Amino acid sequence: MSDLGSGNNIDLCVITKEGVDYIRPHRESPYNYKRQAKYKYKSGTTPVLTKTVTQLELELVHETVQMMETAGSS
Repeated sequence: MSDLGSGNNIDLCVITKEGVDYIRPHRESPYNYKRQAKYKYKSGTTPVLTKTVTQLELELVHETVQMMETAGSS
């Protein structure tokens, strides 16, 4: 169970043919998330926590294009 760290309440929205029923809060999460540090980032940036570079093996493929005959071509 995870609420993505946004809080500790779990909300539900039940949709039936009779209507919509919001259940807030359905349950409180027993898990508490504590940030390890205060993070300050400029607007529009995403923090990079780890970086891995994987070398790929590439295979060069040469293809020859051939025109197809169609019913309308001569």
